[in-house]
Amino acid sequence: GLSDEDIRDITIAWNNTMTAVQQSILDHDAYTWSLMDGQTNANAMPFLFNQNQCVKVLQQACYANSNWQTLPKLFGFSVQHQTQFLQLEQDLAFFLLVRGPYTYAGWGVWGMTWPFNAESSHGALPPLPHGVPLPSEFNSDYGVPLEVCHEIKPGVFHREWSRGTVELNCHTFQATIDIMAEEDGALVPPQFGEEGIAVNL
Repeated sequence: GLSDEDIRDITIAWNNTMTAVQQSILDHDAYTWSLMDGQTNANAMPFLFNQNQCVKVLQQACYANSNWQTLPKLFGFSVQHQTQFLQLEQDLAFFLLVRGPYTYAGWGVWGMTWPFNAESSHGALPPLPHGVPLPSEFNSDYGVPLEVCHEIKPGVFHREWSRGTVELNCHTFQATIDIMAEEDGALVPPQFGEEGIAVNL
């Protein structure tokens, strides 16, 4: 078998090889996901959001020089049983609040592979005839962010987008995404129902 020294040499050689590969990629003006923030172990595991960390993470993210605004990030929508969203509205609001120029969202499991298709032979995807449909919210046009998110009152975070606003209350864990509709080429502010929820999202 391999000795401790053998394992050490293999590990060092592997690290040297990967360092050279990554540097060559950068030298050619390219990029690879393993260079993204939080992916130093090449684990392709996205950041998953929950209410317990809501205030802390958003306070850290909501300033111009934060990692979320300056570095490539992987974000995953939380799922259960590999087929159902746990908190779609809250996850989407968080993503829109913190999203920087190079923030990517996907299925909230290792690898972030979205289960669009039927179950594969090795069982990695949900056993649905046509996979998991893409939520309609993902097809909405939110425009571009006009500012970095900010805390408008304790535990409540807000961000203006060119087509509306996004807000997340960490205490109640309620998300509000008000997106303007478009009629005859003009943007129309959202109309609100009895509970204050935008009806033309």
